[in-house]
Amino acid sequence: AGLSVGTGDTAESVTDPDMVALFEDFLQKGVSGDVTVSTEGGWPLAQPYHYVLRDTEQKGLCLHNGQLVATNLQGANAAQEEPISVVPNLHLERRRCPLIVGIRGGSQALCCGPGPEPRLELE
Repeated sequence: AGLSVGTGDTAESVTDPDMVALFEDFLQKGVSGDVTVSTEGGWPLAQPYHYVLRDTEQKGLCLHNGQLVATNLQGANAAQEEPISVVPNLHLERRRCPLIVGIRGGSQALCCGPGPEPRLELE
């Protein structure tokens, strides 16, 4: 049984080739077929994937007073656009494709802290 969508149709599973490549860059198949972390000195050899996010009005993300905000990317704002860095979270189940998403080359991560309502924050 697939996922149910609002029209009553069943949604099909979609595999994103970029995410497959990201996980393959960070993980290797061992001789036994087990997945092992590709590391040297405990740190992954692969580099994060970087993306630029834009809304339908072509506003991009900028860091302003510790918050990510969508802004027009004209003039001085163009240089302030924050690319989003993405790496697999190697400590969670692989089949769920867990990601760590951050900015500033990974020095700050987006996270959803505990609480009654989900709230996305920079840490």
